[in-house]
Amino acid sequence: MMKNKLAIIFGLLLVFQGCLLFAQEDHGALKINEKITNEMPSDGSHRFSLDLSEFTGAYYSDELSTRYELIIEDGNLVARHQRNSDIKLTPVKEDVFSGDAWFFGQTEFVRDGTHAITGCNVSSGRVRNLYFRKMD
Repeated sequence: MMKNKLAIIFGLLLVFQGCLLFAQEDHGALKINEKITNEMPSDGSHRFSLDLSEFTGAYYSDELSTRYELIIEDGNLVARHQRNSDIKLTPVKEDVFSGDAWFFGQTEFVRDGTHAITGCNVSSGRVRNLYFRKMD
């Protein structure tokens, strides 16, 4: 699945953050079969199983020389920093969360060969894949 956020259809440039799955109809035309966006279903259901506790812990960025503590608060994953407001992280898909702060837009967790979380990449605006190493 491609991670592009734009497509050209019939000469129009469409900007879409998410994924469209197409199916070919009998007469050859393509139709949108499914739309997956960064928004969770309104009923709170997920397409994947989720154990928020595996994402908790301290994460450190060598590039920024700063640390975030990921905790569970009121059933949500929250990034806490000593100088910033808490950032609520909402699951988008497996190992990917959307943050509610402009500087913490998307967080994608990194796993090793044993499936243990070793860190995360944070992207937002012009910053892409800013790495935070899991400290514990």
